Amino acid sequence: TIAQTVHRSMLLQEIIGGDCVISPRLIVVVGILASIGCLYTFWNDDDQHTILKSKSLSSLDSTMTPRTLDSMESSETSDQQPKEGTTTSSTNMTDDELLTAGVAEFRQDRILPGARLLRQVRDPAKLETDKEAQECLHRASLMETLREEVSAPSGWTKQGESHGNRDFLVYYKTDDGGKLTCRIESVIEASLYVPFLCVMNETDLYETWFPSWSFPFKMGIAKSTKLSQPGRCEQVVQLTVNLPFPMSDREIVFWGFADDDCQGHQKVGARLRTIDESYGDGQLVPPPDRGVVRMEFSCDFLFRPCPDDHPALTHSKARYPAGERKILLSTQMYCDPKVGFVPQPFLNFVTRHCIGTVWNMILSVSEQVKEGKRPQHSEVIAAKREEIYDWMEGRAQLLTAAEGQSQIASISSGGIVIQE
Repeated sequence: TIAQTVHRSMLLQEIIGGDCVISPRLIVVVGILASIGCLYTFWNDDDQHTILKSKSLSSLDSTMTPRTLDSMESSETSDQQPKEGTTTSSTNMTDDELLTAGVAEFRQDRILPGARLLRQVRDPAKLETDKEAQECLHRASLMETLREEVSAPSGWTKQGESHGNRDFLVYYKTDDGGKLTCRIESVIEASLYVPFLCVMNETDLYETWFPSWSFPFKMGIAKSTKLSQPGRCEQVVQLTVNLPFPMSDREIVFWGFADDDCQGHQKVGARLRTIDESYGDGQLVPPPDRGVVRMEFSCDFLFRPCPDDHPALTHSKARYPAGERKILLSTQMYCDPKVGFVPQPFLNFVTRHCIGTVWNMILSVSEQVKEGKRPQHSEVIAAKREEIYDWMEGRAQLLTAAEGQSQIASISSGGIVIQE
């Protein structure tokens, strides 16, 4: 009885785990895209989406408060047994059995399910001597931090919302040091899930849709290179972007991984983080080329079922496919361009115009992939179906399963709402 009580208490204290796995090869550097989007808006002013701006600067500064996930977390974790290989009630398992099962989950990209098992190991020495167990617990901690940040109680300011072909809300916040972080709450239909991941995953195809210019100045992707792919959902990518004179070219090298916690929890998370030459054995990441400035970057994604009363749907004009369930995609990003001085009007323009424009563009490309209008992406999906894309389809089905929908506590699934 004591063991069961402790076990349930541990589960109740855990942050809900990730959703369907994303295999990052990896998500577009929206921080860079935002800067390029400044010029993109001038050349592509088709106004496909409508940004509903606040009536005054004072209203733009109103603080946003995401509602917490507490009610949903407790309902999903308390007394619920996850399915098909996810965390099980393991009070009768030995430490060796817990360790073996936890590492097996980790090897299948089920990081949080694996961590839930490993945290029940009674002898700390067994964990300390197992490198895979340590790595699983480290990544689980990062995933849990993602969920905490997504449900952060305050600090977000609403920039605007789009209700054209797609529904999404844009927020931002700045810290005391001037660090600017942007966040997007976007609603997509289930059938757009794999096309969206394909657009993000296939870094070799970024140049086929990423905006670029050769006149009157050169600007766009110079190279996108996958340096390493240790696993199905883990990659290291180098992305270099040309910028017009007198600015130096910019580069990001980032490590990304994802977590499949669909079974039983209907969550997926992906985290991207900047790395340098010290990563791994110190031999993988090359030093930046002469004249290239390497930036700091982070980007997080969280997928989960979307409640019908999410704020992004309040003024919706989009026509979602009949009978399809919706997915709520939360994206949070930060990019330090390593510029000594960035004028505030420029930052305002980026947050109020460019972020929404770039995000709408990414969703539009995803729609084209879904409709078969991007032959190169279609070929890649066909070639990699057995390797990853069929598996992604399976995660999408788990993510939008009707059983999980009944567990959503309305807006408490994490939608951001205006603080009255």
